[in-house]
Amino acid sequence: MVYVCIYGGLYQDLDFDAREHVRESLRHRIEEKGVRFLEYCWVWDEKDRCLLVAGTYQRMADAAHWIESLQEMGFEIIVRTDLPGVCSEETECSGAKTLRRGWDLTSRRSPKSSHH
Repeated sequence: MVYVCIYGGLYQDLDFDAREHVRESLRHRIEEKGVRFLEYCWVWDEKDRCLLVAGTYQRMADAAHWIESLQEMGFEIIVRTDLPGVCSEETECSGAKTLRRGWDLTSRRSPKSSHH
C-alpha cells in the first residue's frame, strides 16, 4: 500500500489545543485550494510532525498524478508504505490500533475532492 501524506507543522511539546490548531491550519490551506476530503485522517511521523493522509493506492504509479497535483498546489508531500500504528501481515500486532481510512482510492484513478 502507498500512502500519500501532506506535511503539516510540528506537534513537539504542544498540548491538544495547539495540535488541533496545527491540523486546522493545514485543513484550511487544503480547502482554500478547492480540495475537501470526506474524512481527515491525521497521523504523525517519527519526528512528531503532523501528516494528513491524502490518499491510499496499491501502486506508486497510481499515486503519481495526485502527488504532482498536490505539489503544484504548494504542499510538501511524503509517500510512505506504512504508517505509525498500522500493522502489516508480517508484523505481530499485540494490542496495536489499526488505521481507519474514510476513503479508498485504489479503485479510482483520481482522489475524491470538491474539484473533481
